[in-house]
Amino acid sequence: MQASHHGSELIKFSTPLKHLCWNIACGISGAFQHVSGIRGARTIVAISTDSHAAIFRVAHYCIVEDLTTFIPILIEELSAECGSAF
Repeated sequence: MQASHHGSELIKFSTPLKHLCWNIACGISGAFQHVSGIRGARTIVAISTDSHAAIFRVAHYCIVEDLTTFIPILIEELSAECGSAF
């Protein structure tokens, strides 16, 4: 099991992050530790109000928006597209 330290929190992952299909980074600046852990993901979506956030250099999709505005819209659209499966 892989462990990742974030501040005072310990986050454990059962599989390496590089095997992720999607990584949606919300409000992440792009700290080296985070970026190195997600770099192998097939698709990285970054959402930040900072258009110069380092996470945008590695993201496949960059959304400059407040996540509290964007996430509810994303959920609504996905729910409409995928139905109750989402």
